[in-house]
Amino acid sequence: MASVRQGVVVIPQGDRIAQLLLIPLLNTPNAIKGAARAGGAFGSSRPPSAFWVAPLNNRPELTLQVEGLEFVGILDTGADVSVLSAGSWPPSWPLEDSMTRLQGVGTELLCKSSRRWTDPDGHSGYFQPFVLQGLPVNLWGREILNAMDAVITTQQDKNVDKGSQGHISIQRATVPCSRPKPIPIKWLSDKPVWVEQWPLNKEKLKAAQELVKEQIEAGHIIPSTSPWNTPIFVIKKKSGKWRLLQDLRMVNKAMQVMGPLHQGFPSPTAILKNWAMIIIDLRDCFFSIPLHPEDSPWFAFSVPSINFMEPVARYQWVVLPQGMANSPTICQMYVAQALAPIRTRFPQMHIIHYMDDILLAAETEDMVRQAYATLHTTLEINGLIIAPDKVQEKYPYHYLGHTISETGIRPQKLTVNCSSLRTLAAILGGFTMGMPFLGNHHWGIARII
Repeated sequence: MASVRQGVVVIPQGDRIAQLLLIPLLNTPNAIKGAARAGGAFGSSRPPSAFWVAPLNNRPELTLQVEGLEFVGILDTGADVSVLSAGSWPPSWPLEDSMTRLQGVGTELLCKSSRRWTDPDGHSGYFQPFVLQGLPVNLWGREILNAMDAVITTQQDKNVDKGSQGHISIQRATVPCSRPKPIPIKWLSDKPVWVEQWPLNKEKLKAAQELVKEQIEAGHIIPSTSPWNTPIFVIKKKSGKWRLLQDLRMVNKAMQVMGPLHQGFPSPTAILKNWAMIIIDLRDCFFSIPLHPEDSPWFAFSVPSINFMEPVARYQWVVLPQGMANSPTICQMYVAQALAPIRTRFPQMHIIHYMDDILLAAETEDMVRQAYATLHTTLEINGLIIAPDKVQEKYPYHYLGHTISETGIRPQKLTVNCSSLRTLAAILGGFTMGMPFLGNHHWGIARII
């Protein structure tokens, strides 16, 4: 089986198009495959392999499909993230202003929607590129090269004749990428679960269709042919807006639950008095973290039409869905990996991380500002966005049920006005925040609940 990248080539019968060199007893280190080959005949120690090699006489261009559209770009090993030209970006795809600047290329817009890309060799993944005005060419960054398992090789001896082929020492240089890879889920059974969609009245069905359209535009869901299906529903928030939810109880039963990562509830009481602080909250944290591509079909759902005027539309999540048992754990793991370089660079700081809430504390204001600027850039590279309206930079601070003032730290006041399930959930959340102050009296909380 052979394929070509451009056009169809007709080769007359009998023409030589390739030559296989049998090199027995070769014992030269092969860095691409790992250990040196054994001393047996050709192919006796490892399965036969073939590698595609292209000389870089010209700029290394690569054509990728992004959401079904072709984009031509240059491989850029010096770019942490991909940068696309605004001229090639479809106008219907949403853009948001970036809160950081790209060094060396000027002003930018940052695309927050996760987009799926595929290459001619079958590699695929999701990325969130920067989009720049006036950029003459698209640049594929290291987050894509890493997903493609790209390698850079150098040839030590340039004057190689045909007789010495196969004896070249090749050095492997991997292309690193700081963005964590999607974390796979372990499943207890591969048997598909199909739960029919519940009936929705006209108002809720219309709201569900609008919310699904928003998720499609944001790149959070894609069309699906999965044999799995669980129902969706909508609830109206206090603001009057609708929220899309999915009943994943049957899916949760089929997966191996990872369990919580925190042994206890973090407390800011260990922070020294008069230390400077900044508290941040990540925006839409679950929707900023990609699902492992192999797990996406398990989270499929159907959207019926009004009065059955057309077949149902089916979609599946490509980001962490709300209601999935492992979403909180994967979120903590993903954010913790993104924070690891900050902890290493600023070991003298006090950094608290719980879910999507992060507290930075240091002895001086300058150190906190420096760490915050570095954290801001690092989080964006990893696809995590700070909610600007939830950044706290002065007293009093509110963090995980605590109020931090210039004079001390105390639990936040809890007002009890239980009139709905929503207020009951808020009350129980308040009990959770106060549990560190109750010692081991969990039996009292259990009796109250």
